[in-house]
Amino acid sequence: MSPSTSAQVTAPVSPVRATITGLGLYAPPNVVENGFFDEKYKRDMTTFLVQQRNIKKRHFMLPEQATSDLILPAAIEAMSAAGVSARDLDLIIDRHPRLRFTFDLGRRSIQTSGDTCGNV
Repeated sequence: MSPSTSAQVTAPVSPVRATITGLGLYAPPNVVENGFFDEKYKRDMTTFLVQQRNIKKRHFMLPEQATSDLILPAAIEAMSAAGVSARDLDLIIDRHPRLRFTFDLGRRSIQTSGDTCGNV
């Protein structure tokens, strides 16, 4: 190797290990049955929703609710199931199959609500 060439030496990298230790769920209390859509669209939507989509009801957020209002109770339930507090965690992953921006909103909300969450 010439003096002007340097070799980079890197230490072997260990894979990061993650463990799911608790799960939590929260659905808003505002339940909307399929009949709502029957009335709204003036036709039988219930048959399609049940037979083709297996949807019997939905839980809608109230206008005054934010995504964090859904995430925080689920996170508290997950921590309780795992037997840990917020101070014991490195990361909380939240997921909703229909919300596109859950991660950004949730991360900010959980951090903002850290004191409340940490006291669990």
